[in-house]
Amino acid sequence: MKRVGVLFLFFISLLTKVVNCNAQDLAFSNRLSVGAYISDCPLERYSFNSSRDDHSNIIGVFVDYKFTPTLSGGVYGGYNNMFRWESVWTGSNFRSWGGTSPTYHFGLQYKVHLMPLIVPVRQSRIDLYSKAKLGRVVSDGDRNVVSTPPRTFTDYGVYAGMAFYLFGNFGLFAEYGFGVVSEKTFGLTKRF
Repeated sequence: MKRVGVLFLFFISLLTKVVNCNAQDLAFSNRLSVGAYISDCPLERYSFNSSRDDHSNIIGVFVDYKFTPTLSGGVYGGYNNMFRWESVWTGSNFRSWGGTSPTYHFGLQYKVHLMPLIVPVRQSRIDLYSKAKLGRVVSDGDRNVVSTPPRTFTDYGVYAGMAFYLFGNFGLFAEYGFGVVSEKTFGLTKRF
């Protein structure tokens, strides 16, 4: 768990430095947001027994661009070690085993920000939003082996979220909703 925390802080500091160097040149004033997150990965629909086949949390990053005061969109990417059951036909029966494999999550996300509709203030410390995402999950391994969950599959979901900006443009966020891979997400965000 200590490695997860160090990796999480590394991602947010790296994103802050990279975007901060380029934000003034590209005139993204208060339109660009970056963040790092930890998301659960229960995948009950693919697991035989969700308590036994628990998956490690997803560690990821995102970049969003605000097109209008109420609409933003961007990309996300993440990583975890996913537990899977694998089977192979030996000629007379199936041989099965379980284990983890490196798994990559990536895709597009769109947010509808509700605060500009409620309080027409230029910038608020609270950001209420709804989010939709569509992406792909890809795992390493032998393609000739039958795997549960599958090695690649589509990830989609809808979420309700809230960000609270503690220090100017730096804040915390939390999301909850329905998704193929995750239901709860927590993280850090910075807007430029």
